[in-house]
Amino acid sequence: MRQVHALLVLFVLGLSSAASAQVDEPERLRIHGSNRLGANLVPAMVESWLKSIDYVGIRRREAGPTRTEISASRDGQALIVEIDKRGTAAGINAIIEGKADISMSARRPTAQEIDDAWQLGGLSSSTQEFVVAIDGLALVTAPGNRISELSLSQLRDVLSGKTRDWRELGGHAGPIVVHAPGTNTGTHELLTQLVLAGGKISPRAKRHASYARIVAAIDADPNGIGVIGLRAPRGKLKVLAIRDGTRALTPNMLSVASEDYPLSQRLYLHVGGLVTALGRGFAQYAISPAGQDVVAHSQFVSLGLRPMQADESDNTPQEYRQIVGNAKRLPMTLHFAKGLDLFDSRGRQDVERLATFLSRPENAQRKVVLVGFANPEPKAPYQSLSFSQERVDFVASELLALNMKVVTVRGMGGRMNLADARQPSARYRNERVEVWLR
Repeated sequence: MRQVHALLVLFVLGLSSAASAQVDEPERLRIHGSNRLGANLVPAMVESWLKSIDYVGIRRREAGPTRTEISASRDGQALIVEIDKRGTAAGINAIIEGKADISMSARRPTAQEIDDAWQLGGLSSSTQEFVVAIDGLALVTAPGNRISELSLSQLRDVLSGKTRDWRELGGHAGPIVVHAPGTNTGTHELLTQLVLAGGKISPRAKRHASYARIVAAIDADPNGIGVIGLRAPRGKLKVLAIRDGTRALTPNMLSVASEDYPLSQRLYLHVGGLVTALGRGFAQYAISPAGQDVVAHSQFVSLGLRPMQADESDNTPQEYRQIVGNAKRLPMTLHFAKGLDLFDSRGRQDVERLATFLSRPENAQRKVVLVGFANPEPKAPYQSLSFSQERVDFVASELLALNMKVVTVRGMGGRMNLADARQPSARYRNERVEVWLR
């Protein structure tokens, strides 16, 4: 009998011990995907977020070459945020398989990835896709170079080695020397996606380990052209304007944040439809003003709203200049999606940002000016004009429903297109609405 009693006590103690271990097991938030996001931005944002929700004892450690872990606690409950950095495809696959709560994505999900993730809901919806920052490329040359702008196709020919002399582009005669980052970098990945269209950079290109070395090389090479990040220090080098449609744009805070500049790219967080409250809280924090402050101190461009003076040197129609006269542009361009919600994920989130921005007391007297554009239809220009007016009227109705003061609404048709209308992605980029404030 005593032996039975002893076994019973041990059994109860074992259950108690197991329950205690279960209580003490740290909660875990799993964020997997792109190293471009996971290397610096997401860890910094996680730490800022944890502080904002009263976690203490925040510590970061490198758990391996592709994993960072951040630990903290609140009310006696431990939390570990694991940041696994093995690429966008790996991150999306991890949330599909239930091995991660959030994926970090340096590109849009492919059609196949969206199909594979059907059980998670709509990966491209505004409730599951969060645009957290803008990345991109800048092209620099020596100050004395006669070339000030290149079309996207001209740039592709330069980087691939098809165009080898500046004289072919209208510059001084001299061999073009391409200075580029290493192949295992996010910048090289961007270059392949945004410029080379699946092609390869010239084998004669000179590779460098850092942006600083590329800038130094261009300083010493009057025939050089360098590829650097948007926010990399450029010294006195000339930054080239890039043209994809009818407008040549240089990379500044407005053209990049609005995504008008053609060599810009969104960076995302994606969540499943049944993501934990903790996971959704972090994703919401990433697009909040506090989260965007973290982005503003990173290598990327933030989506924070601040009215900006547009570039007056831009060759724009007189009618357009009259519409936006005495107004400042917000660094957002509303794009549209297929489906029930006409806005794409960033567009819907930008509308919510705008409503919050205009609800502040200091913005009570601000008035909204909307200018809409459509994809050019050379054989039916009135069709483009009508379509742009329909889209801008839709946006106005959405803003008015949120108690914003909309004073001017105008469609401009197919003018000022951002992308060559013959490209597959042109309709998405050209059908847009600019937001200005007076």
